[in-house]
Amino acid sequence: GAGRLTRFTYAGLDTIVLHADAGALIASDTVITPVDHPLDPGTLITPTPSGAWSGATLFEAGTTPAGNPAIRFDASGNALAVYLQSGTVYARRYEAGAWSAPQSIKSSVVAAAELQFTLDAASGQALALWRQLDGVGVVGLWVNRYVPGQGWTGATRVETSPTLIAGLQATVDANGNALLVWHQLDGTLYNLHAKRYLNGVWQTAELIENSSTSSITQTSLTSDGQGNHQVLWRQSDGVGQSLYLNPYRANPATAIPYYTVQSGDT
Repeated sequence: GAGRLTRFTYAGLDTIVLHADAGALIASDTVITPVDHPLDPGTLITPTPSGAWSGATLFEAGTTPAGNPAIRFDASGNALAVYLQSGTVYARRYEAGAWSAPQSIKSSVVAAAELQFTLDAASGQALALWRQLDGVGVVGLWVNRYVPGQGWTGATRVETSPTLIAGLQATVDANGNALLVWHQLDGTLYNLHAKRYLNGVWQTAELIENSSTSSITQTSLTSDGQGNHQVLWRQSDGVGQSLYLNPYRANPATAIPYYTVQSGDT
């Protein structure tokens, strides 16, 4: 039978008999000269989770519309949040149970768009990425990195394009190294471009997909902390919409061409 534990009996270090409130024996061992210890039934209550929603509170109280919110926790329980408001990128940090005041992390007066945000939970390294129009026919790709103990390092333009840029994605590892990818209009099609931040230096942008027949539409990426990256995207193969994968390997000897993900792959 089953029931709530109401009494245990023991005669040595490892010799215990358990009894249930229904009178059935739950578990036993040989007991010599047993000693009974009744338990107070009123205290034998299965604990329930104590967590609860605290209730919605106003996080941004400006008079102009805000959007593109993103928030991430690190392994220490601290958090960073970023958002767009009136074309400016704002950030707030949660630490020691309180949120800091909003801080602008964008220096240019030109309106930002398509804000993306990534954070490495183990280290707290983070990166905000956005695009903006930096003049007639010039689209700029901008970043601001967050380094624990230093804060935001400053907005930096890392790439420009004379054509449209969209589909921004970013990842950062525990060493602060980062990967950016984006869709860029090259002629009549959107191709996939990438740029790495390695050991404190932004590397030259690379074209990592150059189909002459179809545009890419959806992108996802990840990094392993060892300098290796995987980029996955959706693109027509001429018959239907397929998925393509292009790995970046820190050891060039193991590099392989990008691969079309098949429906039966595991």
